[in-house]
Amino acid sequence: MNRNHSIIRSGKVLVCALLILALSLTNLNDFVSAKANEGNTLGITENFDGTITTETVEEKSDGSVVTTSITTDEDGTVIDKKIITEKTSKKGNKTIITKRETIDGIEYECKEIEYKSGKKTKEESSTVDSGEKMYCYSETNPDRSGKTIMEMTDSDGTVWYSEDSRNKDGSSVAIGKAYDLEGNSKIMEIKTDAEGNKVTVTQIENADGYKSYNKHISTDESETEYDETTWSEGNSRIYKIVDDKEGNTYVSDVEYSADGKEAVIPDKLWDRIDVNVIEKKAFKNNKNLTTIIINSDKITEVGKQAFKGISTDVTIKIKADKSDYKRIVKLIKKSGISKKVKFERIT
Repeated sequence: MNRNHSIIRSGKVLVCALLILALSLTNLNDFVSAKANEGNTLGITENFDGTITTETVEEKSDGSVVTTSITTDEDGTVIDKKIITEKTSKKGNKTIITKRETIDGIEYECKEIEYKSGKKTKEESSTVDSGEKMYCYSETNPDRSGKTIMEMTDSDGTVWYSEDSRNKDGSSVAIGKAYDLEGNSKIMEIKTDAEGNKVTVTQIENADGYKSYNKHISTDESETEYDETTWSEGNSRIYKIVDDKEGNTYVSDVEYSADGKEAVIPDKLWDRIDVNVIEKKAFKNNKNLTTIIINSDKITEVGKQAFKGISTDVTIKIKADKSDYKRIVKLIKKSGISKKVKFERIT
């Protein structure tokens, strides 16, 4: 009797204990749930312009963490929304994705990856309601090599493109391009080697017929600029400037008429630098020329085959005194020219 009573009493105590435990677990779940909801909101900020920004964070089942920032105006209208998702892979690579939308029609997305190896990449894109677009990609390696690519489209349809590649030895290549809907374009390429020597090439082509090709070479010993330009009227100009390590400057310059029948070698380039060289193969096999006028009496060098293969009907007119005239004619004949070509001294 006493034994059974003890068992019953013990059973009641056990039931009560279980009930208390159950109630405690229920309260604990409620507490945890309340804490989870409470921790979901990072903060609410009232901005100086009267808008309110609410920031929340959520941890997903895949291990990623999503932070959401929403800005509303006084009427509760969402005017800016930004979502940042962060995740670290099993390999230790960290990815951050940022997305943003505004009431003004701006859409922005950015993906950043930081690899365990130290390599970093970043990819961005955005659009606005006016039609402007932007895309950018960058890559950086632990050895300091990498590249950056950017492309932008203006609301008027003009496209801007640039690409910059860097190698671990210090050499690099930079390319820039621009195009518009009217047919105008500009391309620039800059190559720099590990020693710092640089080659820059610029090409311009416009819808009205204007074309320009410019090549600039810069080394620790010399500097060279080559330019070939054609205007919409059809006339053109080619010049070359070479500065050597001794400080000497060699300049060649030729201007062509629109019909291509007359070539003029001016006495100065840009009215300030003496023209003193006729480049090798400058007029080689040019059958269209009928007249070549040399206005510079400072010519000291005529490159090989500068006049080879030109029409025998060409007249070469040289503006110089008698001694310089004879000297320049001698240089031209030495470079190689048909004996039938006529020479004339002008003053």
